[in-house]
Amino acid sequence: MHRICTPRTIIKLVGVRYIHNTHEEYDFSKIRLSNDLMFSSVMRDKEFCKPFLETILGIMIKDIRYPKYQKTIDVSLRAKSIRLDIYVDDDEGTIYNVEMQRIGNRDIPRRSRYYQSLIDINVLEKGEKYHKLPKSLVIFICMEDYFGLDMPIYRFRNICIDKPDLQLDDGTEKIFVNIQTTKMLQLTPKQ
Repeated sequence: MHRICTPRTIIKLVGVRYIHNTHEEYDFSKIRLSNDLMFSSVMRDKEFCKPFLETILGIMIKDIRYPKYQKTIDVSLRAKSIRLDIYVDDDEGTIYNVEMQRIGNRDIPRRSRYYQSLIDINVLEKGEKYHKLPKSLVIFICMEDYFGLDMPIYRFRNICIDKPDLQLDDGTEKIFVNIQTTKMLQLTPKQ
């Protein structure tokens, strides 16, 4: 399947489809997907979360599971805890953390690093080998273009500074979806 659309269109389509399919008695038509309640309600539904991930990532996912909604990771009394908006894994064990980022947070790169590290701490048991760490993606849906380059999606992986085509291949990726862009995404999901 070949899709061409903007990230904003994807967000709107997911929200509109949810509004029309819900049997709740609330008037969701005036609530934006960036609203915490709306975002978590929509993304907790496989019917909407899975195609959203597939479209943004350009991949096909067989199935996703929700180990916990709004998962909290609290590693120690002195460490900063986090509450993940959406935490799912797929049939291959890949972990997806999806966060809605409202306007004004300038700490997104370090926040994504912290989230990724706590996800890793949370999945690897004492004594387990590092190769058991699953692939994990931290995805921020941004209401503004943090990087200012008007790209629809910014994807980051760890690379060698001296040889940029050499990837560390540590199984992590940080993705920032810019819903302010008018540029089109052209994604062909990999089978």
